[in-house]
Amino acid sequence: MNVINKKELLSSGRLSVKERVLKNFRFIVSHSVFGPLAGLFLIAIIFTIGTNGFFLSLGNILTILNLSGVLAIITLGISMVLIMGGIDLSIEGVMSLTAVVCGFLVKNSLT
Repeated sequence: MNVINKKELLSSGRLSVKERVLKNFRFIVSHSVFGPLAGLFLIAIIFTIGTNGFFLSLGNILTILNLSGVLAIITLGISMVLIMGGIDLSIEGVMSLTAVVCGFLVKNSLT
């Protein structure tokens, strides 16, 4: 087996493991998504410590997802209007239409 020293590897264009890790870390940090995700992760850790581990329990995560469902449906309705090119700022109309559609789906067991 040939023994290749570090200088030969670097001169051949291959990066060392440390350099690859640093390059990937710089790539992740340079994107605008990293800041909000890091903040969200930090807040989740703070809440988990403050609630003695209850915050990231299965029951609490399911409760958060259930309560955010209504807001997600309203957001999808408004997003569809904006995607189609119409600027409709009448959130009340969109909310009422969404509530009627959701009520219809629940009553007819289509969910």
